[in-house]
Order: sequence, then C-alpha cells, then structure tokens
Amino acid sequence: MSEVFAALVPEAAGDATVVVVDMQPAFPSSQKFETLFGVIRLLEHARVMGWGIVILEFAGRGRTDERIMDAVWSYERLRVVKKPMWDGSTEVLGACAEAGFSRERFVACGVNTHECVLDTVSGLSAALPECHIDVVQDACNCETGFGWLSFPKLPNLAFVPCALELASPAVLAA
Repeated sequence: MSEVFAALVPEAAGDATVVVVDMQPAFPSSQKFETLFGVIRLLEHARVMGWGIVILEFAGRGRTDERIMDAVWSYERLRVVKKPMWDGSTEVLGACAEAGFSRERFVACGVNTHECVLDTVSGLSAALPECHIDVVQDACNCETGFGWLSFPKLPNLAFVPCALELASPAVLAA
C-alpha cells in the first residue's frame, strides 16, 4: 500500500500532524473493519509524507488497537498520550511542542465522532484559530451513527472522505 501513497505525495502538501482519537478496543465503534482500515490507510499516508502522528488514548480504557500500533511501531515521528476527558487538544498540543510536530495543519480521525473527535477538533480550532484541520471521514466512527451534517461548521475545518483525498489535485492529474 505504501507504493500507492508514494505515487500521490504532493510536493505542496507541507507538514501536518495526524491525530488518532481513542482507537481502543474498549470502544466498539473502533472495531469496525472499515474504520480500522481507514485509520491504517491514513497512517500509511502519514508515514510516506513524514508527518507527525499523535495517538490519543482515553485514560482507563486500555491501549490502542494492536493493528494500528503494528502500522506505526517503528515510526520515529510518533507520540502516544493519555487524555482524561473527551477533549484531547491540550495533550495534542503538548505532544506537538515536545516533538516539534506541525501545529499549522492537523488531520484527525478516530472515535467517537460526536464526542472525543468533535471535542478534540473543536479544542484545536479554538486554541489555534489559524490552523487548518482535516477530518478524514472514512477513518472515523461513532456508536450512535452520528450524522456529519450536525458536526459544527468551524472556519478552519474541512471534511475529507478518505486519506487518498489528502493528495493535491495537481498530483492526481499528473
């Protein structure tokens, strides 16, 4: 799969930080095949791009799914941090500062869309109003079947159907 993403690497895409929210087996929505596949595909893309990766784990809910950790185990631009509440933006910003990851662009995924993903993205947007945040829809899931139309309209937020959409149109046309 890395070869596919290597062909899509956009020169102008710049640096970004991928934020993986609560992909722990204790959350049933994290175990849906399509969601796991979407997250792993995004992480493969991030590795090819050289982006930072912050994996958030809800404290007291166990570790991130082994299949996800297997996809990033040897990657040096990785931080795994625990968070005590739905909003993990403070932990993301701390990990970015510590590791030197981008704070200009975030690419978010995980569960639960209407709770922890929403609160983390909203927290990042409030803390860094000049940043850009992409939410990768096929790498998100929710126990309640959350509708994307009710996700708040933040000025610096965009929805991306899948990781392949992160490649620039110029690269896809080449």
